[in-house]
Amino acid sequence: MAEEQEKNIIRLLAKGDEEAMGILFRSYHRLLWKPVFSGR
Repeated sequence: MAEEQEKNIIRLLAKGDEEAMGILFRSYHRLLWKPVFSGR
């Protein structure tokens, strides 16, 4: 599932889609910040 998601992200980035960048940012923001706060 993660691999499929990566392919979709790459496909969206290839379009230079601003909305895709927003989705990408939110997705990574969630992934990066969750461990930081749970670790404290």
